[in-house]
Amino acid sequence: MKRFLSFLLVLAIVLSMGVFSLSFGVSAEENRVFDESDIVLRFPVMSDVHIPGDGTAAGKFLNALMQSKKFGDLDALLITGDLTEYGYETQVQEFCTILTSQIDLDKTRVFLTMGNHELYDHELNGVPFKVNEYMRKYLGENYHPGSGAVDFANCRYHAKINGIDIVSISCLDYEEVGVNFKQEDIDWLEGILKASDPTKPVFIGMHPMVENTAWGSHGDYWADCTGRLYAVLEKYPNAVVFSGHLHDHIYSDKAIWQKEFTAVGNGSVYYNSIATQNAAGIGYVFFRGSSPADYLRISLGLMVEVDGEGNTRITRMDYMNDRTILEPWIIPAPKADGSHLTVYNEESYGVGNEAPHFEGTGNVKIKRYDGEDPTLEISFDKAVDDEMVYNYIVTFKDANTGDEIKKLGICGDFYRASDKKTTSISVRVDDRTLSPLGVFDERDVICSVVAFDDHGLSSDPVTSPVLKGEKSKTLALVEKEPKKEWQFKTFGNFNRFLFTATPVAGTDYDSYPSPGEANAHSHEPYGTNGWQGSSAIVTKVNDTDACTDVIFGQTNLGFQTMFTGAREFWAWVDFSDFQMEYCEFGFRRSGYYGDQYLTSGSAGYDMTAYLLADGSSQWTEQKFTSQGYLDLSGFKGFVRFDAKYFYTTAAMPLTNLDAFVFRFQAKDESQIGKTFILDQVGFAGPKVAGADGTVEMLLGGQQFDEKQSLPAQEEESSATTDVSGNQEGGVPLWLLICLPLLACVIGAVFALTVAKKKKEKRMELPADETEDAE
Repeated sequence: MKRFLSFLLVLAIVLSMGVFSLSFGVSAEENRVFDESDIVLRFPVMSDVHIPGDGTAAGKFLNALMQSKKFGDLDALLITGDLTEYGYETQVQEFCTILTSQIDLDKTRVFLTMGNHELYDHELNGVPFKVNEYMRKYLGENYHPGSGAVDFANCRYHAKINGIDIVSISCLDYEEVGVNFKQEDIDWLEGILKASDPTKPVFIGMHPMVENTAWGSHGDYWADCTGRLYAVLEKYPNAVVFSGHLHDHIYSDKAIWQKEFTAVGNGSVYYNSIATQNAAGIGYVFFRGSSPADYLRISLGLMVEVDGEGNTRITRMDYMNDRTILEPWIIPAPKADGSHLTVYNEESYGVGNEAPHFEGTGNVKIKRYDGEDPTLEISFDKAVDDEMVYNYIVTFKDANTGDEIKKLGICGDFYRASDKKTTSISVRVDDRTLSPLGVFDERDVICSVVAFDDHGLSSDPVTSPVLKGEKSKTLALVEKEPKKEWQFKTFGNFNRFLFTATPVAGTDYDSYPSPGEANAHSHEPYGTNGWQGSSAIVTKVNDTDACTDVIFGQTNLGFQTMFTGAREFWAWVDFSDFQMEYCEFGFRRSGYYGDQYLTSGSAGYDMTAYLLADGSSQWTEQKFTSQGYLDLSGFKGFVRFDAKYFYTTAAMPLTNLDAFVFRFQAKDESQIGKTFILDQVGFAGPKVAGADGTVEMLLGGQQFDEKQSLPAQEEESSATTDVSGNQEGGVPLWLLICLPLLACVIGAVFALTVAKKKKEKRMELPADETEDAE
């Protein structure tokens, strides 16, 4: 009987929570505009699948399709671009295989929009664009059935599904500033809108955003900033535009926008991105380009449903955790005067919104970590908000004068499934991130933390105790004369050139490939077997452009992987026959232009490189420009500088990158066709993981033996200094011995106690409420 009553109680709570969740965030009157019992159209909207971006991309796409089918029969499927990583036929084939494994194309109409990644094989390797032809090859007539020759060539499609218009329109021209839709495609779209029923929505899928609409729709490479597309859409209040490209999150209502029409951001099936800085332009630490460190743990999309009256419900999907996000967006049936476009705009967002706040003091702490690469740890309790805490701004001040020294941005963890399980935030930053403040600084400092929600409302600040000033115990790591005993790791033995090229041992690629040849790409290096036996770049300057990137790859670059302990970047170059305006070095994740860590990322800081010309025994200094560039015209020899110069504007250190970048601007067109060499690219430091040799060996011109191994190094000291200056040493040996035994005893006593209570009470314990782990 007790169990039955408990069941009724739980059922009542669950039902009441369900009623509450339906009404939260949207008024009851607005909720009633969607008729759950009369759904006439249902289709998922996805974007940025990126087959095969890596081993997880295919599985994520499959998972998204499987979860979408849980809603019921699907009338259509709209995917707004970046279906593949490079537009290769093999990738299209894999995409279609996954698609058809879950979707019956005879029952579900598929609308596919091309993205910029579909163009890569065409743009980068000079092959004809054939992704639409590949789609027809593997999907047959179910790929945009009834499409005419012009529509097929332009990768655009329109069909009425259950009396409602769905349109996909592709942009096939991405410029450095803005994207460029063909005028004929815009005219075609306007013809469809003009002929549409103004009392029913018209759903439009495109890859880039329409500028100045939903969250993140700034101009340049990410949105159509010509205004031509907007000028058409603003005439039709029944237009609902879905876009991807940004990979941005959809947790905020700002991901949907209404003014003259409706625009919606789709998120990304593959991975998540978030704006790299806050509204004041302060970059977030510990971001990979435009993504948080756990960007691959996120997979997002939408489910769109329309009822018999023309009202639309958009459900936000978290595919990674098989759940929905917050409350559905409800768009009332279109009205010719646009009066239905009043729910999701700046005026309505702030109504009833409350600012975030910290409970209590915020428990802000600062702690120093000494060692060869000292860091400062900032920790504080998470703030609380009625919707979400979007970011935090940490401000360091001189405790005696009150002068502001440095601001850091920290993105909130609102996008994680385990958000409610974490109660505090902790980050560790180094001198490069803190500059002009140092981890060891003679000034007494305090830091304050302010929380912001996604609407820009801020909390009151919470402040740390004073961190007493202290002189650094660590000498400068990068000096004019190199430390010859330091270990050196070369990554000159590259296992691939970016995109499709593969180095062949014992082969020199000294001739410039013709367009259309295998692996032909004007921005790739073509050379192996360079100076002193390791791989090198031997490439001619782009014959159509005197400014280019030379990019080649090797798996698992990055300080936190194979270059742990690295402090200096080294390269041997031969620019004796080459004149340039500037050059810079950097790293990136291959295939993603936004995730770059270049010396220009440290622009504005005082940076020095050290040069050793061939045949000379004296190192000389050369300053980087304020833009983070070097002029190495006519130079032949070693270049070295502080590895910390490789930063993004968000001050994120290197992690898990796999491509080396050399970027330059030639002096003028007279340099076209001239050759330069880069070799012995690598890192040096006191304890470099996987070192090939030492700096002394490198300078002595010795060829490294890949089989040799250097003596193992001792671990760095873990001693820390807290805000009062007390030292915290390691764990005593006796405690290490006793702890396991003590844990066993405690565990046994606990188990016996629990068993005894179960026996005495003879009743079932209630199950713990849990959330999906991240």
